Amino acid sequence: MKRYCDGTYFDGKMTIGVGFEKKTLKIGDDDITLMIWDFGGEERFREILPSFCKGANVALLVYDVSRRESFFNLREWVELTRKNAGDIPIILVGSKCDLEKRVAEDEVRKFIDECRILCHVETSAKTNVNVNTVFELAAKAVIKKSSLVEDIAA
Repeated sequence: MKRYCDGTYFDGKMTIGVGFEKKTLKIGDDDITLMIWDFGGEERFREILPSFCKGANVALLVYDVSRRESFFNLREWVELTRKNAGDIPIILVGSKCDLEKRVAEDEVRKFIDECRILCHVETSAKTNVNVNTVFELAAKAVIKKSSLVEDIAA
């Protein structure tokens, strides 16, 4: 989130509790303002997630490609997100792709299929690989979903 919003990278810094940033980007002719909430993935932060999920339009679930246990904790996050935010688009983000991968691609594909994940992108905040792409995909997913809702309502 920090790399995307202000171009900074802090090696080893993890989210403690909740972080928040706001950024506007251009998608086609539209200016889209993203209000980005970043939650720590540790057990102690799971209690606060439900109240922040309400009203969310898209979720980025992030795991560390070099730490298998971070991948295996994702199923619980998907369930919490869907329970509290509804059937919003979820993008799976593999962070630290500059490090050695410990999660097999077939495990990721299976998880995506089982949990109805929109897409998977591997990123590196350190080397700035695919960071902008993830947020652009999130904005496009929100636009697409709101367009479908408008089409149905019309």
